[in-house]
Amino acid sequence: MVKEEIKEEIPIPGVEYSINGIFRHHTYEHPLINDAAVYPQLHATMSDWDRTSPQDASPYVPAQQEQEPIKVDLGISPITTVSLSAFNSINLGKHFQYKRAHLFNTGGAICGLDFAPKTTTLDSQPNIHYLATGGYKEPNVLHSFETPRQGYQNCIQLWKCDLATSTPNDQVMDPVLDLVFLHDYGHVRDLKWCPYGAYEETVPEGLDGDILPKLGILSGCFGDGTVRSMVVPHPNALRAQLGLTDDHHETIYLKIKQARCVFALPNASATTIAYGGHKKLAIGYSSGNISLWNMTKALENDQQENARDIRRSTRFMIFNVIIHDAGVQAIAWHGMNDPVNIASGGNDGKLTCLDSRDPYIPMNLIRTRSIQPCVVWPGHRHKILYADADLMLKDLETQDCKDFKSGSNFAACSGFTLSMAASEQHSYIVFGSSAGYVRTFNTLAKKVKAKARIQNVIFRLIYHEDTKVYRYVDGLQPESIDTAKAMPSLNRVLHHNMSISKVCWNPNSLTSAWIASAGPNGLCRLDFVGAGKDWD
Repeated sequence: MVKEEIKEEIPIPGVEYSINGIFRHHTYEHPLINDAAVYPQLHATMSDWDRTSPQDASPYVPAQQEQEPIKVDLGISPITTVSLSAFNSINLGKHFQYKRAHLFNTGGAICGLDFAPKTTTLDSQPNIHYLATGGYKEPNVLHSFETPRQGYQNCIQLWKCDLATSTPNDQVMDPVLDLVFLHDYGHVRDLKWCPYGAYEETVPEGLDGDILPKLGILSGCFGDGTVRSMVVPHPNALRAQLGLTDDHHETIYLKIKQARCVFALPNASATTIAYGGHKKLAIGYSSGNISLWNMTKALENDQQENARDIRRSTRFMIFNVIIHDAGVQAIAWHGMNDPVNIASGGNDGKLTCLDSRDPYIPMNLIRTRSIQPCVVWPGHRHKILYADADLMLKDLETQDCKDFKSGSNFAACSGFTLSMAASEQHSYIVFGSSAGYVRTFNTLAKKVKAKARIQNVIFRLIYHEDTKVYRYVDGLQPESIDTAKAMPSLNRVLHHNMSISKVCWNPNSLTSAWIASAGPNGLCRLDFVGAGKDWD
């Protein structure tokens, strides 16, 4: 007799029928995001930064004069061609009647992308959010994963975004380049904010005048092989201290004098990072190693000298183990509430899992016939989500497979899946491909017998090589897995500058239905994929 499969418990009634978008009443209230306060002793300080003029910052930022504005076709009917210069933005809602979206040009290929988490109970501007972007200083240049360790002048950009959904489009502020962090550490391979609680709008009275409230703790994985963490000042507090107003919103350039933490291993290049709650930081390397670092200890005030020193900071390393036979592409913790389990994917095609309390016996879950660039493991699910070599997105059950089905295909992607992101706030994932598609899928969607699962197409990016014009195709119908699988193979071999190499969700409670997506061309797009009301 065949044992009947145990169905996964649905946490919110009705969420399994949601296909076209995220409803506000289908989101999870996460206490760590709403109320947590971590590192209360840690504040931003101007002694870590040097304010620089735009002229002195020019060697660090993408060369605006040398780049032609990017031409983009927008709209459905009529179609309008706009020119977007580096560091400029546009509200896409003015070109699509029923769309809440923004587009801006960073001027360089984007490899790191992450929204700053804001504590809900402290947030006085719930619609204003900050997106950190980083990568290479030039756009549309292919780089090997095994790029030698090198440092050069580059920057991290912090964009201020108005994510209001009920305000009329003509009253919504376009994204603006708020802060630029200049550094000598080479290209940016990955960016991650401390996932919760490290947000302030005020500091206790009586502190030194150089002390400012922190927007968050930003960790970056750099081309010189290091991982560095910076305590970023809140832009509003910084402008108030500098006596700047928002009338013209001048971009502030800050040179990183010293990072708050510097983590590195000899003869190893860091390739990706992931926070395990606020206490731990996992780092993957091009050699296949994964190391774990104690952020709580490293960020103590009496450990500043040790944490800033590249050699002495190794005392904060918890372990360093060889997990993959080639470089590590992705690391995912199981949730954010002091997690212990880690899933990882690498250039060896392996999907592995390990317990950080006993990391020396990793488990190889599966091996695909290609590199494994993206893995997600949200805390509200037992399943690990990944992409295989057949352009399918799959889930892998980590519970007892005597009772639960071991895994299934839940989505298909035309082109190679380059990035995938899950949210702790809801059951949707977003994924971007080398064919320029950005899609979303409800991982809790009810599976109907003999019916293919449905995935939403947010947009497709097309590049016309003869005219050098990009085209955002919106208004596409939801697709079934069968439809995506039927796309001709020729359409999957396309120009790399139209690929979507990075996607992420906004982690904040009231804006958790916003996604960001970007790629080698320097264009970054923000899209609202929610449904219904009550988002503002």
